Amino acid sequence: MKRPPHCTHRAPFRIQQVPLSALLLLLLLPTLRSMAAPPPALLRIPRIGLGTFQLKGDVAKGAVLEGLKQGFRLVDTARVYRNEESIGEALKEAEEKLGIRREEVFVTSKIGPGDQGYDKAIAACEESLRLLGTDYLDLLLIHWPGQAKIPSDSPTNRDARQESWRALEHLLEAGRVRHIGVSNFEPPHLKQLLEGAVVKPLVNQVELHPLHYQQGLVSLCRSHGILVQSYSPLGSPEGFPTLSALPAVAEAAEKHGCSTARVLLGWSLRMSDSTLVRTDKPDHMGDAIAALGLADEMEEAWVERI
Repeated sequence: MKRPPHCTHRAPFRIQQVPLSALLLLLLLPTLRSMAAPPPALLRIPRIGLGTFQLKGDVAKGAVLEGLKQGFRLVDTARVYRNEESIGEALKEAEEKLGIRREEVFVTSKIGPGDQGYDKAIAACEESLRLLGTDYLDLLLIHWPGQAKIPSDSPTNRDARQESWRALEHLLEAGRVRHIGVSNFEPPHLKQLLEGAVVKPLVNQVELHPLHYQQGLVSLCRSHGILVQSYSPLGSPEGFPTLSALPAVAEAAEKHGCSTARVLLGWSLRMSDSTLVRTDKPDHMGDAIAALGLADEMEEAWVERI
């Protein structure tokens, strides 16, 4: 068989023609690529999302529409928030009037403490889908590690968590949800769940801010490849002044020429894999989106000081 004309004259390969630095780079390239690329799970969930706790009716609908206009692509709700129907209306209107398709928005809901157990969890998910007007959820969480009206230390809570998780695994297999996870689970709850889980949680959604940084829980999640999604990055309304007054927070705000709220959001974005911001105020939404850039700019020393 004849070689193609461009291959008839090939110079002999000489290893000395390849610089040593280039050889080292080729050897290190797979490692460098793995360091630069985010973990696969991080590609599935936006870094920042709009929380809707305590937002109801037209307020919830308006907040979601405004958030989507400003660039949010994650909307978080729950059965106990009683606003899924309003959010469903917002998602429909966003597609019709803003051209933002359902598949462009990462929608999370949660199984409430009163909906735990296999059959109840499946029924609750189906009701969420109906109210939201969608045939799938991007993420479904067990909202709380205990059941309604049952003491937190009752052994029946462990059984309920396991049955609820089995239901979520079924919903995942059936295509009703894309991902499953938990919320407010502490290390003992997480360890117990992992013992019998076929599918491990994608996410543990927990409260996280400089005065409530759960290092042990975060480390446990990291060790099992579970994403940490933070909520209440500014603390409670009553606690926000205390967080804003932290010296390192005030200094970082002055250094970067921004609000203390943006600094706290930037800190949360750096310390977790995804952060939820609950607001219906357009200017606060803009501040939250801007915090994405600040999170990338903040020096590690400032993050550690806060």
